[in-house]
Amino acid sequence: MNKLLAKLLGLLNGLIALVIIVACSTAGYMVSEGTGLILGLLAGIIFAIFFCGYAAIFVSMRDEIVAIRDLLEKQSR
Repeated sequence: MNKLLAKLLGLLNGLIALVIIVACSTAGYMVSEGTGLILGLLAGIIFAIFFCGYAAIFVSMRDEIVAIRDLLEKQSR
């Protein structure tokens, strides 16, 4: 069950990051078509890094810890 939840969190994290980027780009485009789109895209990427990056780090750490556990179990046999 934990593996399923971790994989689901990784998938949803990427989806949420994409939604944040698209929403900020759309908001920037509505304010000003040219530079607003670029600034909205940059702001969306920065927000996605800050908010979704933390969850991505935890999912990555979990994967590494599981790999370490598997190696230790293999060596102990």
